[in-house]
Amino acid sequence: MSQNHYRSLLLVLLAQLLVCRALPGQTSINYDRHPSREIYEAAFNAMQEKKFDLASISFTQAISGLDSTKEIDYNMLWQALAFRGVCKRELNDLWGALADFDRAILFYPEVIQTHVRRAYVLIELGELEKAKTECLWILSKDQTSSYAASAHDQLGMIYFQRGDLKKSISEFSKALKISPRATTTLAKRAQAFSRMGAQWEAVEDYSRIIKITPQYAVAYRDRALEKVKLAQKSNSKKIMLSACKDLDQAMRFGDTHAAEYREQYCEN
Repeated sequence: MSQNHYRSLLLVLLAQLLVCRALPGQTSINYDRHPSREIYEAAFNAMQEKKFDLASISFTQAISGLDSTKEIDYNMLWQALAFRGVCKRELNDLWGALADFDRAILFYPEVIQTHVRRAYVLIELGELEKAKTECLWILSKDQTSSYAASAHDQLGMIYFQRGDLKKSISEFSKALKISPRATTTLAKRAQAFSRMGAQWEAVEDYSRIIKITPQYAVAYRDRALEKVKLAQKSNSKKIMLSACKDLDQAMRFGDTHAAEYREQYCEN
């Protein structure tokens, strides 16, 4: 069996599991015979392959053929709406994504993951108060899992956008206690530290990112820029040299902007 064929089989089995496990009385036999199965699985596979346009169209076709009064259709409809929302967000159709997540929540209000996805979209739409309410609901249900980490991360983003940097850093730190290797959260906290003028703390967070992902070019570049600020404040040639070495690493790993910064700060 080829690797691609094996991967496709695993995706199909995962789609079947997602559909069949939520409601009593649903079986894989019922699912195998369902007239919308093939289009649903095609949509799911396209989503996994990041073909979001195709996946969104296919999920729409699957949704149009489902009847929410039937148990297995009910579950497929919920999943199709949630997954189409994911695809729409990737396609930057934020209002469409929000509408799909809202509908999915009506089917299963207690599924935390859908609320997490909805909160990210609300933040991207600038609906910060609604997003905050969503995050607090998530944390009322769960304080220890990756979903709780996401809620703290989202609250950090909300406070950052509102200019409350201390609360932003506090929320990012709570997220990192749960998921200490979350590089995106580390990067956000580094940005908050930087805006506060806490360059050493920002450097430490970028260093943690580099330790986790040693070839992450942007982290080298951003750490270099924080070191440049420190060097300028202290007139330290040693720190500036370290910044230039970081820019060299960023260039080595493919960052397209590092050369401009190196020319600006390191060529004199």
